[in-house]
Amino acid sequence: MQYTATGYSKPLRRIFSFLYQPARRVEVEDDGLEVLRTAKRFESKVHPFFEETFYKPLSRLILSVSQKVKAIQTGHIQLYLSYIFVTLVLLLIFLRISR
Repeated sequence: MQYTATGYSKPLRRIFSFLYQPARRVEVEDDGLEVLRTAKRFESKVHPFFEETFYKPLSRLILSVSQKVKAIQTGHIQLYLSYIFVTLVLLLIFLRISR
């Protein structure tokens, strides 16, 4: 026998069970004789709370924004320099108005 990561994380899973919503299933096959078990299956699942709540929506947002920003990336250096020039002009106007 050896310890697995599941054994070390069990106390945390029990404390935060309201978030992780663990589910366990044990199946025992004994072919009619309880003493001679032929198979035993154990399955444990944890609901991916943080993944479903935070990471997936965040990744969808980042992917949608990157698809929209992709339109301004053409590969032409002159266009990139004009982006920089327009940004500098807008910043100077903004600074002038804010004073």
